[in-house]
Amino acid sequence: MPEIDQGMVNNIVQVTKIVRLSGVDSLTR
Repeated sequence: MPEIDQGMVNNIVQVTKIVRLSGVDSLTR
C-alpha cells in the first residue's frame, strides 16, 4: 500500500472541488 502524503491529499481535494463546481455549472446552464 503506497503511503499518501499531504500534497497528494490536497491535490485530490482540489480536483474534487473543481469537478463539483464544473458539474454544478453544467447543471445550471
